[in-house]
Amino acid sequence: IVNEGDPNATIFAYRGSISKLMSSVGRWVVLDYPRNVQKISLRQHSRLPISLSCNMRSSTDSQESFSGLLKDLSLNGGGFVSSPIPLPLTKQAFTLELPIEGQDPLAITASICNQHLEQRSPEKVHYGLSFDADDKLKQKFIESALLEIVQRENKTPG
Repeated sequence: IVNEGDPNATIFAYRGSISKLMSSVGRWVVLDYPRNVQKISLRQHSRLPISLSCNMRSSTDSQESFSGLLKDLSLNGGGFVSSPIPLPLTKQAFTLELPIEGQDPLAITASICNQHLEQRSPEKVHYGLSFDADDKLKQKFIESALLEIVQRENKTPG
């Protein structure tokens, strides 16, 4: 049992046996009550919900860039929401760039692990990212991104 739209999704699994098959009103499988239930978290690290404008740049010769939002962040990856990316995504490296006011953008290499339509905006796609960098670079990227969020929230309007 999985709720894939939940950033903290959990799998509940059980082992049982089929007690009977029925087909009087439709096809039904009747299972015996499970002896035990396992709960497994899908994520290695929990994700922090955020909302930062960013760009994903293709690492191919075309250097195509796609703007979107970084919707969540963890020690090993994040969630990027944008219009559909019209490129083959398997075995493709991207550079995730966060613009920082008055500085060069923060950048980290990432690959796309999965994708699904965004629940609230069906014209947008949610891409699951995995950061392809050493632990020090990942930590620096995450710390800088979180600092940027805090600084943006503490700015007084105009």
